[in-house]
Amino acid sequence: MPSALVLRHGALGRTPLRADLEAAGLTVLAEIDDCSNLVRAAVQHAPDVVVGEAVMPDDALFRATQALAEAMPRPVLLFTPDADAAHIERATGAGVHAWVVNGYGAQRLLPLVRLAQARFEREQALLEQLRDVSQRFEERKLVERAKGILMRARALTDDDAFQILRSASMHTNQRLGQISQQI
Repeated sequence: MPSALVLRHGALGRTPLRADLEAAGLTVLAEIDDCSNLVRAAVQHAPDVVVGEAVMPDDALFRATQALAEAMPRPVLLFTPDADAAHIERATGAGVHAWVVNGYGAQRLLPLVRLAQARFEREQALLEQLRDVSQRFEERKLVERAKGILMRARALTDDDAFQILRSASMHTNQRLGQISQQI
């Protein structure tokens, strides 16, 4: 059963969000009214998803969701009456995975939570791919530098320098990048 942390940012009165989340099968771990406590509450409760209501999204909310994305990434679903395109763009850049304008219906709540989770998982997969490509690019730069050093020091061709690196990599059971960094 997925768990949720409920954030009420400037919410007027109490909506049945908590009860609707529980009726949809989510366990509500806590409710917070102050977005400055969002990261602390997320670390303390470790929810599967953060579901929020914001009457008027502001800098404090965007800073809080950005801090959450950096400290403890979680899917974030936000309900708001705000349809401002600039706020939507800013929210997605600050770690909000689903920005729902003009509330929700209880029957749509679970699909919206799943949408936020799916977008979060896709984002995390893309970030992992980016880290992998960046690491490979950095390793490739190291290999090229090491080949250059070997070519100058031993008057080798590019292919010969690469073969030396590859042989050393196989004999020591290390990646080419590790061998190149040692050179």
